[in-house]
Amino acid sequence: MEGQSATTTTATEWREKLEERARRLSAMLRSGEQNVGGILEFAKDLFNYGVKNNSILPQDDDEDDDEEEEGELDDGDDGENDGEDADGDDDDVDNNADGAAPEMDTRLYQFDMEEEEDIDASNDDSHGENSHDDLFAGIFDGNVFERVIDILDSLTPAQVTAMKTQAFLLKGDCHLELEDFNESMRQYLAAIEGEKDLNQMITIYLRLCEAAKWAQHTKYPWFVESAIALLEQRINSDLSADAAADRRLLEDLREDLQDAESANEDIRVKHPEFDSILKRALGQMVQYDEQTEGKAVDLTNLVVKKRKRK
Repeated sequence: MEGQSATTTTATEWREKLEERARRLSAMLRSGEQNVGGILEFAKDLFNYGVKNNSILPQDDDEDDDEEEEGELDDGDDGENDGEDADGDDDDVDNNADGAAPEMDTRLYQFDMEEEEDIDASNDDSHGENSHDDLFAGIFDGNVFERVIDILDSLTPAQVTAMKTQAFLLKGDCHLELEDFNESMRQYLAAIEGEKDLNQMITIYLRLCEAAKWAQHTKYPWFVESAIALLEQRINSDLSADAAADRRLLEDLREDLQDAESANEDIRVKHPEFDSILKRALGQMVQYDEQTEGKAVDLTNLVVKKRKRK
């Protein structure tokens, strides 16, 4: 396309290159060659494509969208993309905060046990000879984020040991895009387990804050406090790549924490005068009722009585 930068591409070109990479990965895996880093990089690029093209719904070939969408292909930048009911899953997330990391394959958590057994029985060969073909064939059929999760789930824990943080972080991002906020939190908690890098920890805690906020999780203030502490450590240690940006972020987090704590306060704690105002209002209502009792509905003076005949 004339006038288009050499560093950008249309959505159609981006898709074609991802499909070509998928074919190469499939052939490589069939030959027995292992390239976990290449698989993770591909999954990351596929995720970035999904975010860029808002692929919450299955992809379709829209030429208008092709002209509008542009993206980087080869570098595979990490997606800094911040994006069900929390009440039922609070305990599950809390348990994962203190326990072992979840298994990579968590796709079936939403089914009951009988459904899980039926699906497991029908997928005994999921890591067999054809599994790579299934994973990398038609990568744009269905939901892109679900496909990324499937690709990550195909890796064994031993394969991702060296890249555990990246794998769980990417799965958390996918679940965040799918608006499965509690599952997203579980993946982020698994990603941060054992992590020592300060910058990576800050990144993960910021994602945890976002997921917990959307999920209205009870641990949201705690996650914000943790992010604040880590960010203060980076600023005070002169480790910030952009100190001014970190300070702005720190101020935003403090405001979020204040709002969260304020929202959880009882109205009587926030407004001590509430009780006295309520009592005065109720007292006036009672007094008014006593003064008007029997008068408001007294219609006897309006009744015309007939005279008795003599």
